[in-house]
Amino acid sequence: MTMTSRASLHHAKNLKAWQFLALVSVRVLVAMTLPGGNLVAQDPLRFGRPDSSEERLITFRPFSTLTIRAYRLDTHYPSLTYRLVNSDGDAIERGWTPFVALDGYVEAFDRLRASYLVQGGGTFPLGLKRGSLTVRDFGISLELARGSVWLGHGYHGSFQLSNNAEPFTFVKFQTESPFSIPYLGSFSYLLFNGWPREFKLLGHRLTYKPTPWLELGGTQTVVYRRDYKFWEFFRILTAAESNVASIYNNDMRASMDVAFDLSFLKDVLPPLTGGKLYAEYAGEDLFAFWQEEDDRWVGPFGFEFLDTGSMFGVLLTTSSQDLRIEYSQNYRNVSLFHDFKGQFGYDRFTYKWYGGTSGGGNPHFTNGGAVMGHHMGNAADDLYFEFRQRWTSINITISYNKQRRGLVKPEVLPWRELRGEPEILSRFGASISHTMQALDLSAVLYLNNYRNASVTGHPLNVVPTPRRDAREVVFGFTASIRLPHILESIDW
Repeated sequence: MTMTSRASLHHAKNLKAWQFLALVSVRVLVAMTLPGGNLVAQDPLRFGRPDSSEERLITFRPFSTLTIRAYRLDTHYPSLTYRLVNSDGDAIERGWTPFVALDGYVEAFDRLRASYLVQGGGTFPLGLKRGSLTVRDFGISLELARGSVWLGHGYHGSFQLSNNAEPFTFVKFQTESPFSIPYLGSFSYLLFNGWPREFKLLGHRLTYKPTPWLELGGTQTVVYRRDYKFWEFFRILTAAESNVASIYNNDMRASMDVAFDLSFLKDVLPPLTGGKLYAEYAGEDLFAFWQEEDDRWVGPFGFEFLDTGSMFGVLLTTSSQDLRIEYSQNYRNVSLFHDFKGQFGYDRFTYKWYGGTSGGGNPHFTNGGAVMGHHMGNAADDLYFEFRQRWTSINITISYNKQRRGLVKPEVLPWRELRGEPEILSRFGASISHTMQALDLSAVLYLNNYRNASVTGHPLNVVPTPRRDAREVVFGFTASIRLPHILESIDW
């Protein structure tokens, strides 16, 4: 920081609170009449372009990026709309569907940030798509937002929570940087409470890194509808009174995961430069010694997941390529600690994820018609391959996705059975993106082939129709324009 900047900061510190706020207000109002938008640490009485070496106090970008998207859908699939995967609930209809979005933000003192994104198009009218107000300090942050929360290492989907459904309002606390405990390692934590359309959602995630190359994680989400007192949320998270006559009986999902950093590959297997290997074990239900209905220790930790799901993934990178493979399934019960097959009505297969076909008295885990977890839905599996070639300003991505839905018969039977002819989707994708100084351009193409296409449009009530095939072609392009600074830089 220059001597002028230090003097400015000293002068600002000596001002009374109301004088300081008045000075800030004047500077911002003046900024709104000039082209630019950065408030930097300089003489508070002098205007001009900032020195790049000086400390920036406030960055004001009310209009940052204008994004224009358009997709064309040609389909024979029975559904009236096509849900874009992991795209904040965006859906398109037959023919052309346009989207227009504008975003902006303001940052102050590296501690405060407010942002917004307004979008119109598709099946929703013009309105606030995402927005947030975040306060950061002492290595933690508190955020009030309308947006999405992604939990876990999954890339093509997440069991617990993803950005596949439309955004929702939430309050989130998290560690911005890991905190260390001597001789143990580093930890990170996230806790949020959200308000989707039809229910409330409480979730948290704890990760632990005993070494730089190993991460262990645990995640839990709870769907509830009652209004609880603040101190009652601990009873919700323990799930001690699940499946019994209690006001704390809610719909809970939990998972544990492990990830290995593969940075060592650059030394033993060139041209590889790194990557990640990860796995997740999840449950739609839980058997635990602390639950009233169970009251029995099982396995090494005293609990076991029921109606399980699993995910495996690997990412390999070179200096200019990425290769990714990921597989997820939630139709086959695979016990990790204790096998409950034949007990409590549990068999080899399950359809109960996200409320399943029957719902079991709990709301479907959807928001705005899309699954809030993994987009494959329930009683399904998903295999995904992706290869990306990176250059300085151009990226090309090729992908293949095979997804099977409706794998388990939902009818009440002594034992669950697999469907002989589930719905099978084979999706081939290709995209290209080009980054320029003030413009980003991209285009995407998907070729979707369905076998035994479902006759329903509900993502959790799949009814395959044998020998009913369908094809889809989805083409889209995006132009993101980084707007010139509406506000001129102001030296402060």
